[in-house]
Amino acid sequence: MLNRRRIVAIKREETMAIPEHINAIETGSEFFQMFRSQDKRPLDLSGHKFGGMYRNMNFGDGAQFTRFNNRKKVQFIDCTFGADVIWSHANAEYLVEFVNCRFDRNTNFSSGIFSDVAFEECIFSDGVNFENSEFKKLSLSRCTSRSATKLDQAKIKVADIHSSYIEGLSFSNGEAFGAFHVNNTEFFNILIISGTRFMGGVSFTNCRFTTSSSFLDSRFSSISQFINCDFSKPVGFFNTTFDETAWFLNCQFQGIEFSCIGEVARKPARLGIISFHHCRFFDFSNFKNRLFGDTTSFEDSVFYKAPKFHNSALHQDTGFLPEQFKDISSDYAERAYRTLKLAMNKHHAHAEEMMFFRLEMQARRYKTKWPGKALYWLYELCSDYGQSIARPAGILFGSFWLFLVWYWMILFNGRLDEVAATAGSNRIGKLYVFTLEHTVPFLLPVLKAVDTLPGVGFSAWTSTLIAIHTTISIVLFFFLLLGIRNRFRLKG
Repeated sequence: MLNRRRIVAIKREETMAIPEHINAIETGSEFFQMFRSQDKRPLDLSGHKFGGMYRNMNFGDGAQFTRFNNRKKVQFIDCTFGADVIWSHANAEYLVEFVNCRFDRNTNFSSGIFSDVAFEECIFSDGVNFENSEFKKLSLSRCTSRSATKLDQAKIKVADIHSSYIEGLSFSNGEAFGAFHVNNTEFFNILIISGTRFMGGVSFTNCRFTTSSSFLDSRFSSISQFINCDFSKPVGFFNTTFDETAWFLNCQFQGIEFSCIGEVARKPARLGIISFHHCRFFDFSNFKNRLFGDTTSFEDSVFYKAPKFHNSALHQDTGFLPEQFKDISSDYAERAYRTLKLAMNKHHAHAEEMMFFRLEMQARRYKTKWPGKALYWLYELCSDYGQSIARPAGILFGSFWLFLVWYWMILFNGRLDEVAATAGSNRIGKLYVFTLEHTVPFLLPVLKAVDTLPGVGFSAWTSTLIAIHTTISIVLFFFLLLGIRNRFRLKG
């Protein structure tokens, strides 16, 4: 007959489980240590109910908490999980908290229902899986995940992730019913939040994305904020919908895709208020096939590459400033600015329309080869592409004095006594009139040179100079009238 101890050992080997309703206050952490010291297989706590606080535990061979249910708060403090930890299909009615714990292998919280799960200063060496689970609250504070963190198809009421280092995050086809806050967190591998609906407020504050990230097909039903975020690699908001206000404040983008693609592009959803305030777009920025249904602001933002708004409908309350655009050298810059010019024309925003026309001309000038480039350069110098009144007026005024000196030097060798020697009275005044009639040819009667300056003969060189002077004046007057027309033009 086997003795009693032998019978107990056999039962342990067969069941690999501990009695239900374990209470840490009653059993103490020593119970787990004793149990693990007698067997090298994973600790099996499947289907059991327990609560309390466990410190300095070492689950070197892993643990299974499948179908776990707690009737009181459970805390693991300074514990090490050396192998797989399985919490799948759990139904935790109270807080499950991990403080300063280390998870060396796979950590699985999938397909469970959790009231409150909190991780503080924890390390996940092989990532953590929350797929298909429901959380009233999920928080990660000062945690490090060196592999993928999966939230695919999860349902979360409140999420709080801050001061953490996450190698990769996937949250696809999930639902967030309440607040979703991510603060002071770094993502060092791909971030995918696709097909997810955020019912409550969303905020990413002081976050750094060092790899590509995507919010494909996601929907933000409440206010969303991206504040002081650094997207070091391209970020995609393909087909992403913002029903309420979306704030992008003081963010840096190394490429942003804010476009609609595929079937969605044929009938894009109407966006709410979109504000990119004090943002820097260092690489491409695509806003194609979008319906901006409310105020769209790019206040104090700078585009270092021309933004693309092809086939997008901009709201009337959309404004840009010329100093926001730094790119005229990209292959697509001319087309990008032409698109924005036409969009402003549609809303009769004449100042912005002319601004984008100027940028379009500058981009075309950059691509044009010499000597054609010189014409665009003169067009800008003399009239700022037809937008300036002061430039042609100032050049006309300067040309009057320049040609006055030239005529004096050519006709009278620069000597006043030669002017005085010519017939007639007020001879210096006649030289002024002679210069003025070729500077303003449409405002003064056309007088013959011999009548204006009697006794003075004109060489072929002088006649050529007079013709050049008159031609320059006509061109400058054209630019002057064009500037007046463009400045005060009204559209019906």
